[in-house]
Amino acid sequence: MAHPQQIDFCNTVKQLHPHFFNNRLVLDIGSLDINGNNQYLFDDCLYLGVDLFPGKNVDFAIKGHELNLPDQSIDVIVSTECFEHDQFYALTIKNIVRMLKPGGLFFFSCATTGRPEHGTRRSKPMDAPFIQEFGEWCDYYKNLEKSDILAVLDCDSIFEKYAFSIGAETCDLYFWGIKKGALANRNDYSFQIQRSSLHLDLKNCRGLLIESLAEIKQRDERISSLHQTVTERDGQILALHQAVAECDVQISALQQAVSKRDQQLDSQVSSLSWRVTRPLRLFERLIARVTAMRQAQPSLPAVAEALPPQPAPSHISLIRDSGLFDIDWYLSKNPDVVQAGIDPVEHYLMSGAAEGRNPNPFFDGNGYLQQYQDVSAAAMNPLVHYISFGSHEGRAPHPLFDVEYFSSTTAFDKNSNETALAAYLRQAGKNDGWPMNVLASCQELLKLQTLTDIDAYLARLSLK
Repeated sequence: MAHPQQIDFCNTVKQLHPHFFNNRLVLDIGSLDINGNNQYLFDDCLYLGVDLFPGKNVDFAIKGHELNLPDQSIDVIVSTECFEHDQFYALTIKNIVRMLKPGGLFFFSCATTGRPEHGTRRSKPMDAPFIQEFGEWCDYYKNLEKSDILAVLDCDSIFEKYAFSIGAETCDLYFWGIKKGALANRNDYSFQIQRSSLHLDLKNCRGLLIESLAEIKQRDERISSLHQTVTERDGQILALHQAVAECDVQISALQQAVSKRDQQLDSQVSSLSWRVTRPLRLFERLIARVTAMRQAQPSLPAVAEALPPQPAPSHISLIRDSGLFDIDWYLSKNPDVVQAGIDPVEHYLMSGAAEGRNPNPFFDGNGYLQQYQDVSAAAMNPLVHYISFGSHEGRAPHPLFDVEYFSSTTAFDKNSNETALAAYLRQAGKNDGWPMNVLASCQELLKLQTLTDIDAYLARLSLK
């Protein structure tokens, strides 16, 4: 009958001699499973259980001392909590030694001095149910001591190594011994051949399982990603629905306003005063047109002088490709250009530069002409000159743009096709080592990130 202390002893033996518990022929004397058995100790072994009658975990129903397996045929023989009930324990132990291979392991546990009698008719019969069938055994019980075992076996001559110990808590006698001789390690037992094939199949199955699990994981990740995408799309759709609803409300309000204005207009047009004054309004518009026509009739030479010269196509292309003309910014600063419907680049070339208008917040045309009188004397468009010659000559596009500082602190090559200002605008704000404060090398320019142009920056400086 198994108990925790006996299990601890068996595990200790396994830890001491692990090679005896794998791929071995194992014989268990007294193997009936009452509340556990010893198979848990062995891996990939041929385990044979022996007890007095057929029962759970019993392969051979025979008395231990009568078991007639071949000499030196078993690798490991174990017996737990049995010998105290075996009145032929001496013969059983000798038979065990006979069947044990040279180099084989024999270990056992049994009751010793201090353990209460059990398994007999006068104590607890069910602790050893099989011996109740044998009249001469049903009242037999003996706690064995080390001296009883040594009286049966000459341990020093039989075992290369052995050890006795006492389990004081449960009054157990423990023994393990390795029989003298060399134990042959075999891998061709019949059970090993079949298990080798099974192990190979199991290995292949595990490989397939690992591949399947990896594929399942990938699919789960894909499904999770798709779920996330669907959730995001649902959120976008919901936001669009909300935006549409808001637009519907605005449209409804505008429609109501238009309807109200239409009603007011209809009321006004149908009024008596509106109908009476209609001829006067027509006459006023006619007089205004005639006056405008008379004022707009200068001599032909004057008309020719009033028309600005058409810009050269090469200058238009030069500015468009330079990256220095900010169309949106130019139109936002010059709403009259938007109203006139003129191309902003052409307007800048025809009249914008002459009127002091700038192509972007970082190019000061007037400042460029004032600083470089040769350009002003040549009557060249300041931006055209800067793109064609000024940048390569190291000229500054703005009084606050420090060309030498920019060139010394960046990888800019003034001999490249790109202008210094275009390089700055392209690189500014990126985390690549280009400075943000090339304008006058001033820390104040760091605040320019929140401003819209140089004028705003200068306005901040003036407040200082």
